[in-house]
Amino acid sequence: MVFRSTRPLLALTLLVVSAALASADPEIEKRFKVLDITFPRAAKAVLTYNKPNFESTGVSPVDAAKTWPQFEIIAETLNAPLGAPAAAPCANNCTAIDPFAWWDDFFASCENCKVDFIPTSLLSCNVGWMTAYLEEIHARYNRSVWVTEFACPSRSSEEQYAFMKSILDWLERTPWIERYAALGVTSASLPWMSAAGQLFDSTRRTLTELGKLYDAFEPRVKPDVISCKGLGGLKTQRERAEELGI
Repeated sequence: MVFRSTRPLLALTLLVVSAALASADPEIEKRFKVLDITFPRAAKAVLTYNKPNFESTGVSPVDAAKTWPQFEIIAETLNAPLGAPAAAPCANNCTAIDPFAWWDDFFASCENCKVDFIPTSLLSCNVGWMTAYLEEIHARYNRSVWVTEFACPSRSSEEQYAFMKSILDWLERTPWIERYAALGVTSASLPWMSAAGQLFDSTRRTLTELGKLYDAFEPRVKPDVISCKGLGGLKTQRERAEELGI
């Protein structure tokens, strides 16, 4: 299944399974009995562990592989594609700094597992580094890629605008990028994000210039979803705008 949309604000429904449900606990299989619940039939994709190589999540590749058959059942029941655990580059408080090391161990422990696409997130203003990283994911695992969240932490509005224009152009020209989402922060509350990186101005209740660029960019793969609080806050742009009274 190829995820494409010609409608600018068409909602993409995702099923996100919290990584907090799993651990290296010997009773990990028992913990996953929680998956025996009814999931939304409108879900068009299944996302699983978010940043499993971060200490805040702390899911080992082996444990993820042990629980994978449960996710396969969910994806098959929903007739939806299944994303790999969303490992990501990590600088501090990591169980694995290199996401490729985590993925390599996961696929080694899960040789015949169903994985339709690789999701990941990025925090950088270096477009060259970002594109090289995403290209390596595609080349290494021969699967399409979802960028579930990306942001540039620069405090310069000019750098933010140039970064957004450049990365959007690359994302749109790359056929194996199926979905992408900018981090839709509405304030500078995140310690690494400045006001220059905001997509929404919550005071004026309008899109910032950066947000206007993101919203109006003519897409091939439409960024239907923005993330307000990581994977736990996936919303359509229209839903978020309505919340702000735009």
